[in-house]
Amino acid sequence: MGQLVAAGPPQAPTVGGTLLPLAGRARVYACGITPYDVTHLGHAATFVWVDTLARVLGAGGAEVIVCRNVTDVDDVLLAAADRAGAPYSRFAAIQQFYFDEDMAALRVRQPALQPRAHAYIGQVIALAAGLLAGDAAYQRDGYVYFRGGDAPQRAGLDRTAALRLAGEYGDHPDDARKDDPFDVAVWQASAGTSPPGRARGDRAGPAGMPSARQWRCTPSARRSTCWPAAATCASRTMPTRRPWPGRSPGSPRSPARG
Repeated sequence: MGQLVAAGPPQAPTVGGTLLPLAGRARVYACGITPYDVTHLGHAATFVWVDTLARVLGAGGAEVIVCRNVTDVDDVLLAAADRAGAPYSRFAAIQQFYFDEDMAALRVRQPALQPRAHAYIGQVIALAAGLLAGDAAYQRDGYVYFRGGDAPQRAGLDRTAALRLAGEYGDHPDDARKDDPFDVAVWQASAGTSPPGRARGDRAGPAGMPSARQWRCTPSARRSTCWPAAATCASRTMPTRRPWPGRSPGSPRSPARG
């Protein structure tokens, strides 16, 4: 104890010579993977960065809590499980195992919290219902869309660039059901098919909605459930072009691991 007192309080960290003020507790939210394929460089860049940030904050004396979600129910995951002839839950668990191996090889530490999408369907329903009640969203053909028409202006993007990015990121700006190309689906209607193990994802939607499946806004629902207070920092996975050379998309594992 005497040695600690003699050493004095911990020094505040600096980045590039600039003082980095720290709160007592730092909540770091990392938008995690959809476990349907091999780990790519976008995953590595994102999660190495998040782990480095957590280590820096911890070294400065902050209590760091990292939450990294797992989107274990998603259209691309269901399609990959279909191709593999496996229940989506089993397929996702195997891919998650491989991902954890890759993160361990990169010395990325396990997060304190790993909320999984399939366990938060009820919270997504509540979120969609709240957005509808506040007129921040609207319902059409079994879908619920968040009103995002002012998103380009808020992000400082011109409309042409914003439309291009929306298409690249799979936000379907050409969806005829939308009032505005930048509206975002927070609840997605069922396509009417049920691959092996998929039926467990079916749930009734907000008041007046037919049964539907959603995978679009579970990160927000999971983050607000795990942390009612705001996150100190949030990140998302960087995308890469697919498929990668020398393998078929949706296969359980690449034959060559780097």
